[in-house]
Amino acid sequence: MTTTPTHLAKKPRHIPGCWGTSAVAFYERHEDELVTVHFMDATCPPLSGRLVGVDQYDIFLEVASETALVCKHAIRYLTPGAPGAADRVSPCPPSPSASPA
Repeated sequence: MTTTPTHLAKKPRHIPGCWGTSAVAFYERHEDELVTVHFMDATCPPLSGRLVGVDQYDIFLEVASETALVCKHAIRYLTPGAPGAADRVSPCPPSPSASPA
């Protein structure tokens, strides 16, 4: 019986489009922590709150002792920490079809 040397053995393939850190891992890592949501609509100010829940379509933030439901499709990006933490993040540039502000 012949065995394949470990360095020649096939490595398991990743599911296409799925690799590295997952969104679920990000949300789990920041559960009960302050996060800031930046919206697709640039005219909306960022919203900061404590991340208290996540489901398939929404995230839930505790903001001023109230629970806010934020639809994921409205989120441009989410950063851990207070609004100033976003200054360290380089968001995606606007699409060429977006009109200048």
